[in-house]
Amino acid sequence: MKYVNWKEYTKLGMRRPYYRERWCYIREVVNIIKKIDPESVLELGVRHIRVVKNSDVMDLKDYDIGAKYVMDARKLPWPIPDNEYDLFIALEVFEHLKKTNRSDIFREIKRTSNMAILSFPYKWDWPDKDNPHYMIDDDIIKEWTDYHEPVIEKVVMNRKICFYDFRNL
Repeated sequence: MKYVNWKEYTKLGMRRPYYRERWCYIREVVNIIKKIDPESVLELGVRHIRVVKNSDVMDLKDYDIGAKYVMDARKLPWPIPDNEYDLFIALEVFEHLKKTNRSDIFREIKRTSNMAILSFPYKWDWPDKDNPHYMIDDDIIKEWTDYHEPVIEKVVMNRKICFYDFRNL
């Protein structure tokens, strides 16, 4: 597998300021992926750059990246067979899946994938409490992930990275 690298991510950050200064946590995600060495990957909500270069993508729009599933991830069940993917990745996406039960989405991730890496904005204090990033903490993450315990948890740049392994359930 090939992964996004620092140079590619920095180049994207020059064009799109949203991606500046995020390499620190993306690098941690890449390190986890390298350790588990999956054969198939589905990424949710990548918009402009994949973490795993040959991954399949699910997003609301294609964004000129060749998304395999152009759809709303909140519409369940997904048109994906059970255990289709070794790894599911959603970085800074879950908080945006409003108007649905996020634990239902997590169960769909478990159904379609053997493992998952999710990242969340962690304890961000915003003046607007309706902001989707507002004060997501361990209790909220546990509720969203159906109380499934991650195998790895790391906080990098005020983002919580969680690696889940569903293979021994």
